[in-house]
Amino acid sequence: MKKKPRFQLTLKVGHPDLSAEEIASAFDLPTTKMQTVGEPKITRTGRILGGNWRETNVSFRKSDGPFYFDDFDIEELIWKFLECFDGSYTAHLAETGGGSVFFIGVFTDDNIEFDFSWELMEDLAKAKIRIWYDVYGGPED
Repeated sequence: MKKKPRFQLTLKVGHPDLSAEEIASAFDLPTTKMQTVGEPKITRTGRILGGNWRETNVSFRKSDGPFYFDDFDIEELIWKFLECFDGSYTAHLAETGGGSVFFIGVFTDDNIEFDFSWELMEDLAKAKIRIWYDVYGGPED
């Protein structure tokens, strides 16, 4: 039985020098992951991985998913994310060695298509935010 096509949307922000707390404070969003450069690598469950984080990474989700393509528009959700922070901050992070990316994880057994308006692409470019897709397909027939 096929499942309805769905997706997850996460904003991931990284920087080689800033702390996770400093980055998170610039966003009016809940965090799902916070790792600060130089701190020991430890999983969310407390398992020690060894070594230290080479870069700070912070992940944000506006709400839990997955979201179904029939019920939610990815572009609308990205616009809602963009209302929660100043795009000049993410541009500054990119200009100082860091970066930001909207990670879109797509889960589908069927063909799925979506696009983004040039207005959104222009605003993402100004904020220096990339888009990263990961498509998880079902079994091939």
